[in-house]
Amino acid sequence: MKKALAFLLALAMSAAVFASCGKGAEDTTTASTETTVQTTTTEQTTTETTTASAESTSTETSASSTEETTAESTSAIVPETPKIEDYEKNLVMYLDFEEWDNGKVTDVSGNGHDALAFGEVSKTESHDASSAAKFGANGDYFVVKNSDDLNFTATDSYTLSLWYCFDENTVFTKWPCVLNKGLTDDSKDCYAVLISSSSSNKGINFSVSAQPIKGNVNINASSDMTLNQWHHFVAVQDAEKGTVTTYVDGKRGGYITYPADATTPTDLFIGAMGEKVGQRQFLGKLDDIKIYDCALSEAVIQGFVEEAETLLIDMDFEGETGGILNIGKTLTLSAEPDGFYAGEGFTLSVRFKRSGTGVIVKKDAADGTYGFSIDEQNRLIMHVGAGKYYADQAIDNAWHYAVMIQNPESRTLLFYLDGVLQGSTKPANQLVPSASRDLVGTGDIIVNDAQGQIEIDDLKLYNYAVSESEILAGYQTADAMGREIFSYEDSTTGEKLDLPYRVYLPSDYDEASDKQYPILFFLHGHGETGMDNTQNVRVNGGENKLFNDLIAKDNIIIVAPQATCDDGGNREWFSSSHGWKNGSRAELPETPTLAMRAAMALLDEYLANDKVDTKRVYAGGISMGGYGTWELITRKSDVFAAAIPLCGAGIPSEAANLKDIAIWAFHGTADSTVPMSGTSDMEAAIKAAGGTKMKATYLQGVGHSCWDNAYATEGLVDWLLSQTK
Repeated sequence: MKKALAFLLALAMSAAVFASCGKGAEDTTTASTETTVQTTTTEQTTTETTTASAESTSTETSASSTEETTAESTSAIVPETPKIEDYEKNLVMYLDFEEWDNGKVTDVSGNGHDALAFGEVSKTESHDASSAAKFGANGDYFVVKNSDDLNFTATDSYTLSLWYCFDENTVFTKWPCVLNKGLTDDSKDCYAVLISSSSSNKGINFSVSAQPIKGNVNINASSDMTLNQWHHFVAVQDAEKGTVTTYVDGKRGGYITYPADATTPTDLFIGAMGEKVGQRQFLGKLDDIKIYDCALSEAVIQGFVEEAETLLIDMDFEGETGGILNIGKTLTLSAEPDGFYAGEGFTLSVRFKRSGTGVIVKKDAADGTYGFSIDEQNRLIMHVGAGKYYADQAIDNAWHYAVMIQNPESRTLLFYLDGVLQGSTKPANQLVPSASRDLVGTGDIIVNDAQGQIEIDDLKLYNYAVSESEILAGYQTADAMGREIFSYEDSTTGEKLDLPYRVYLPSDYDEASDKQYPILFFLHGHGETGMDNTQNVRVNGGENKLFNDLIAKDNIIIVAPQATCDDGGNREWFSSSHGWKNGSRAELPETPTLAMRAAMALLDEYLANDKVDTKRVYAGGISMGGYGTWELITRKSDVFAAAIPLCGAGIPSEAANLKDIAIWAFHGTADSTVPMSGTSDMEAAIKAAGGTKMKATYLQGVGHSCWDNAYATEGLVDWLLSQTK
């Protein structure tokens, strides 16, 4: 089969196999503006005693049992290397356009889905010097006869893959149709690959009939409309994850979070919408059209196209006086490539010291502009096309470090100053952040066009999204925490969930050493839900002071997973239907939500690592995460030494399980989102059950947003780190 060896090499290098084969608020009420906030703290009735014994830095698990447990868990999660036959057997159709017989192209999958040519569609050269199909005039198209295995329901997983090339004849208006099955003027239950020139769907799109939407939803995969360049398009419906995701050249494009039906009993058309001449005619080239009855994983998809990650510009100015680009010197650099599309990653970083205003570094390309400058108010500006985004504070005349990162996976464009994420570019609370954008255009890169008022050093431009943990390694803030994904599957129900999480490891963390660390497991609030793996280390978009203060201590592991919003259903920390005002809950649900089960499994994975001091396991959370913290320590009361729940509510009937855990809870007395009784009920119930380690601080006049006041409480971090079982 054509390119089999190339695929095998690419897949052999992948680290994961494809999955799903086979059919099948928080309230933003601000705290008191007074600089001094009155608090009422109820202390425990018995003096707490902290014993710093050798036991607090060791575990009771024997070395042999730990090794055995680790080996078992490791063997369970290491994926097999993908093999070519793993996905070839799932091919439903494969048109490689190599063999043409009287206007028929053979389906080389062997399933008989041959394509019949109409018009004057012809052979041309493909991206790999093999054969492709050229559509050069109205009436050029192929037809593949309808078949049940080309139809898919919302409970089926499938993958559509093809190579495409726009050329001088390509028309982008009126939604030309690259491929479709079931697409009509009043289409229902279809899937289609379309191109468009409209601003919201510019480029190539995947169209499906989605149940929450009346009609079709067009998922934009890439806005790149460059002529005479081959690109690889993939659309994946993963029924188990409940997503439809697009890719171009291995880079994730748009996606939706609801699978769709595509069961209309019509023929499959390639190159046009239907038999009517000129009806949404595609003009260009196509090759290697494949349909699988499974959801290919992202690792496999990325194996189709290899693109080297490159440091495009690396200037340390060592040839200059003092190793910097001095005041009064301006550079002009040719920009290669011309820019970056929304589906492409890039990173721009620079160190600078200002004496005045002007451009630090900027690609001067109108709508394709990107870079940094300083204005007359001494504000650092990140330029994004025609837009300007301002740093949260004015710039003094010390050295500073500015970074912009466009990440195609999270579809975010992030702006950092001295290791801190700036408020102007915090992603919206949604499953598909839309900050990333096209930044393409002719124009040079100007460095230090500042009338001699800025010094510059360490200018770097990458053609990929450098990890924040790498680029912010020198900054001790939560924004520099590592990003991970925990793939969870419930062994009883078969439910699956990919749980994003951030992790901080102390600077002296070494798997080979015997040193152990306490661990904080933190659950964010509803305002931080999503899949961006960014907001879970922040609070309402701002800094998480608790994290930053603990990171400054540099002697604790922090793990912070991220839940998604599903209206208080199965993917949040607890099932609430967002009935926050109800306060305390009557009983502990028999089964946790899927998100809570995944979070507990993630915690267990860390606890199985002998780097964790299991006598110093802590929990924390705010708002929805405050509710989650109370539930988590109730379900795993034998695990936790301490907890800091904020503005949440617990389950008083379970208070006896918590009497041996050190708890310091916080709540604003003016909280109109979650009533203060959510905390006071738990305090009373725990003390009534004989608990002596519970205390609560009630912040007078403060509303739901009590976290800034709570985390600024003197002695809080030291209190937490002193707790042990």
